[in-house]
Amino acid sequence: MKAPAWAWPSSSASSTATAAASGPKARWGKERPSFLPSLKMWESPPVMKKRVNGQATILIVEDREVDREMLTIVLEHANYRVLEAVDSLQALELARTQRPDLIIADVLLPKIDGYQLVRELRADPEISGTTVIFYTAVFNEREARELAGELGVARILSKPMEPEKILENVSEVLKSQVVPPASPPPAGFEQKHLQLLVDKLIGQVKALQQGEERLQKKNEVLQGINRVLHEALSHETEENLGETCLTVAEELTGSKFGFIGELNRAGKMDDLAISYLGWEACKIPGTGDLVLPQKFHVHGFYGTCLREGRSEIVNDPGNHPDRIGTPAGHPPIDAFLGVPLKHNGNIIGMVGLGNKEVGYTDADREAIEALAPAIVEAFLRKRTEEALRESEERFRLLLSGVKDYAIFMLDPEGRVVNWNEGAQRIKGWTAEAIVGQHFTRFFTSEAIAAGHPQRVLEIAADQGHFKEEGWRVRKGGKRFWADITITALYDDQNRLRGFAKITRDITERKQQEDERQKFLTEQQVLTEELTATNEELAAQAEELTVQKEELEKLNYDLQSQRQLLQSANDELEAFSYSVSHDLKTPIRAIKGFSRILMEESAVRLDAEGLRLLNVVVDNTNLMEELIEDLLALSRLGRQHVRKSFINLAVVTEQVFEKIMVQEPKRDLRLMVGDLPPCFCDRSLIYQVMENLLTNAVKFSKSKKTGIIEVGGKTEGKENIYYVKDNGVGFNENYVGNLFRPFQRLHRREEYEGTGVGLSIVKRIIERHCGRVWAEGKVNEGAIFYFALPKNGA
Repeated sequence: MKAPAWAWPSSSASSTATAAASGPKARWGKERPSFLPSLKMWESPPVMKKRVNGQATILIVEDREVDREMLTIVLEHANYRVLEAVDSLQALELARTQRPDLIIADVLLPKIDGYQLVRELRADPEISGTTVIFYTAVFNEREARELAGELGVARILSKPMEPEKILENVSEVLKSQVVPPASPPPAGFEQKHLQLLVDKLIGQVKALQQGEERLQKKNEVLQGINRVLHEALSHETEENLGETCLTVAEELTGSKFGFIGELNRAGKMDDLAISYLGWEACKIPGTGDLVLPQKFHVHGFYGTCLREGRSEIVNDPGNHPDRIGTPAGHPPIDAFLGVPLKHNGNIIGMVGLGNKEVGYTDADREAIEALAPAIVEAFLRKRTEEALRESEERFRLLLSGVKDYAIFMLDPEGRVVNWNEGAQRIKGWTAEAIVGQHFTRFFTSEAIAAGHPQRVLEIAADQGHFKEEGWRVRKGGKRFWADITITALYDDQNRLRGFAKITRDITERKQQEDERQKFLTEQQVLTEELTATNEELAAQAEELTVQKEELEKLNYDLQSQRQLLQSANDELEAFSYSVSHDLKTPIRAIKGFSRILMEESAVRLDAEGLRLLNVVVDNTNLMEELIEDLLALSRLGRQHVRKSFINLAVVTEQVFEKIMVQEPKRDLRLMVGDLPPCFCDRSLIYQVMENLLTNAVKFSKSKKTGIIEVGGKTEGKENIYYVKDNGVGFNENYVGNLFRPFQRLHRREEYEGTGVGLSIVKRIIERHCGRVWAEGKVNEGAIFYFALPKNGA
């Protein structure tokens, strides 16, 4: 039975006979469903012949759930009381117990059909007067209506029918007050009944067979499409692919032979594939191999197909107005099917098939029209693959001859895919040794530790390319300065395929630039010593070039500043000399004489004299230490900073070992965490760590075990390092005094020192364009931080 042309929602109605307890509210509530059409009948219920609790009762007999559910919804919302049955036996039982006013039944039902159901009703005196409507798919409509009329069926409604029409017919039948006759079936009823059923079954069988044939044809077409697209990947040549495409087309249509042609730039047709049975004249004598015909004029049957871009079926070629005959050696054409091949809306060729025994049909045409896009796609793929292979081979040959550049490919993870002669010459590895290895092999250990290789690929993938100059490593570990370009390679779906990498050895150029830079740096240092700051001089220079009047004044000021600076430098040198000679000499004398007194005259001194003499010695020691610290602090301003990447963990261990020698009786523990590579002057950073670790040891002496922790991390453009102890700490209200010379937060009697050490730390870090700070709490230890630029900038 044919389903309705409109769709209804599925229902959870039981397959057994059921009755609506209270009309539409029991199933849908007060409001009708939004998916139902707007009907006037919803607001104006029809006049009913008989009522149960004010409602006419209608029995629906339908084995197809979707149709039964649709009728139930429509009738309930028209205020009818609805009963449901899935077969005629259930319907008879409900008719006897519920006495419905109307039965709406399908004709083809399980167990007994609709006609037999009506006969059973008419044979039972108690229900013989029940009105019946058939709601069924139309078949032999005239005979069906006549037979139904003879049984007293009120109306036959054809599936599908709009709800308004169904309700209109139901209302009219209920209003009619016509009581069907209770009489036996007329003569010949059985034969007519049987004939109707047979006709219906035959029609259904034919429809199923036709549906199966169409489905089988579609499956064959889909299999052919899959085969064509698959062969596009597996065939080595375009000719082999064309043979497969043509074979599929011939099998789908039952053709004896055929061809696949392509329009060339001159507007003529070149054959891409022909059947082996198609044209013996195209075979090479003695081999049987085919030579594909070329440059056909566009005329004849296939000319219409190519010019107009539509399929052409010719089952009577001899009488066709476009016939042009066949070349010598070509078999006669008894039937022809031509289907154009199109790409981007343009006609690019055609498929021609010949001599199907019974002639070609629209089904054949539809099959080849469905296959045609797959044939086009297959040839496009094959040509793209061939062009790519040729391009890659040309590229490989080009790269193999380049010797001054290392040119090679990386996969998306960074592994080497290929290797040219220039790469072997520059980097030292052979292709056999390096292909498949990760490109981190070319980076320095410092760069690898800093995660630089991965960042290089991430930047290239994100921005499309990456370019830099830097140190790289040859086989054997020797470094060279390289110019590197990495380009990300994406496919047409924007998926990363890998990277192209070009490396050039520019070590010689780098050395020249370094020499030049060294000279410029020395000049810059000299300028810094002669000027207050580079920024002031730069600003003054810019202003001097703008205004002539200010130029003269600034020149005068500059000369004055230089003289003052030179005088200050001279005074500083004189002061340093005085400190190192004039001050240190008397201090040594005082210290020496004091020791002589202690060694030779101690017995003549009382306790107070000895105490005072010890005070003198201690103060001379302190004075010597203070002078040395002052000299160190003054020298920092003139000391040249030579930066390089330093392993700060190694420096820390060296300083701590020195301290342990000086503090053999202390229980000290050092914990060193992960430290980023430190770009700094090694000797200066040694002083920083020596001062910080010495302070940590000194101020944790009140603890049984002194615990010192050194760690670091990277934040933004800085590397941050810290030294932490578990000592006495400090009051953070006075943290601003920590890095000032001679400022102490603890009494000298408790903790020795001059108060200059942290000032030296601050001066060194600032010379590196860094910063220092501290955190601490009283009796909870202290943490001293210093931050340096990652690359020393």
